[in-house]
Amino acid sequence: TKTNFSRNSLQNKPQMFEVLYNWIERTFKNKVYVITYQKWIYQLEKLAVNNKTIQKETEEGYPYFGNTKGKNTWSECVNMVQIGWNRYDSTAYISEFLSLNERWLNSLKEKFDTSENKEELIGYLAPDLNGNFKINEINSYVLKKMIVDFEQEVYRTNVREFTSDQEVNVYIFLKLEDHDVMVNMITERFPNCNIYETDLNIEIKLLSNKSNK
Repeated sequence: TKTNFSRNSLQNKPQMFEVLYNWIERTFKNKVYVITYQKWIYQLEKLAVNNKTIQKETEEGYPYFGNTKGKNTWSECVNMVQIGWNRYDSTAYISEFLSLNERWLNSLKEKFDTSENKEELIGYLAPDLNGNFKINEINSYVLKKMIVDFEQEVYRTNVREFTSDQEVNVYIFLKLEDHDVMVNMITERFPNCNIYETDLNIEIKLLSNKSNK
């Protein structure tokens, strides 16, 4: 499987973040826009204390999911690295999906009113341990929302400079089960961007082996 930098994966293997940072430091010699979870900004600040290529929002800190919309601080960057995906709480996706799909909402209301096992019905709406829903339409809605949020991050880079003819290189990490759908959606939205799916599994395994010795 490909490298997965979800919140849970980073929480379970925090050394993964250092592997990724070392890769960024090796790979980029010019300005790069790095976006990730707010929780990991402190770790990034510790690792990047002498780094001049990863661009801060201000002198005080680095950008993170949820605080970049509409800002043009990184418009000179032609390289972008997204660590993880801006995925919301599952309850938020369910609520939004049902509010936009009256047919599903009415059907579930009817089932809930007539069901003798309401807990089972509630469980039917809940995602599994990997964050996947039993209702495929909700999974599709989640992916579309993630792509919309991703688009906002890409527009923080030089892509927002419509007079620029420079191509922007965007580096992402995908879980294997999301691969085909997400790559197709991304490339359709950004034909002038180079989308690179980066895999650091070998480096992570080497670091894990060293830690276990």
